Amino acid sequence: MEESGQGDYSLQLLGLLVLCYEAGMLAQNTKVPTASLLGPVFLLMTFNLAAVAVPFMLGSFLHIVQLFIGIYIGMLLKKENLKLTKRLIFYSFFSSAVLIACTYGIIFIFQDLYG
Repeated sequence: MEESGQGDYSLQLLGLLVLCYEAGMLAQNTKVPTASLLGPVFLLMTFNLAAVAVPFMLGSFLHIVQLFIGIYIGMLLKKENLKLTKRLIFYSFFSSAVLIACTYGIIFIFQDLYG
């Protein structure tokens, strides 16, 4: 079995990307929230449940996709709608610290369980 990020560009991968695009459009037409994200996720979940083999993507392609998703989310934010109060900034840093602490806790638990 190949490791994630060790795939190559192929016609199968191109076909999968087209199917994911169509799944996103179908989800958008059925009014699914965040359709462009959840449509392909539902499609790939269905493929996994049906034991359909899907091609792996190159790690560099995944990095480019993550960059585009970040740019898209950043473009959705409107400067006039952002109100950075002291309370919001505190909650942002606090929730980030709690997330990092929980992640480290889970890492230590898994390290003890699995060596």
